[in-house]
Amino acid sequence: MHSDPVSRVHSGNIIYIDDLCTLDEYRGKGLAKRLLDHVREIARLNDQDALVLDTDFTNNTAQKVCFKSGFKLAALHLASALK
Repeated sequence: MHSDPVSRVHSGNIIYIDDLCTLDEYRGKGLAKRLLDHVREIARLNDQDALVLDTDFTNNTAQKVCFKSGFKLAALHLASALK
């Protein structure tokens, strides 16, 4: 088992963000980065081990924002539709 809290993806003492969305008219204004910075500070103040976020595999714009905000690729989330 990995000791790195980020490698556990959805377990441990973490804050998990499932979706981070902005309205079209607010994109490109730095709001997502500001929100991520704010949540990161909340996580630090609450002694969390990690901040974990999922984004759509093809959402390159969101991924760029996340990478610029200090996130690293830690896992590949896989799914299998049942219906």
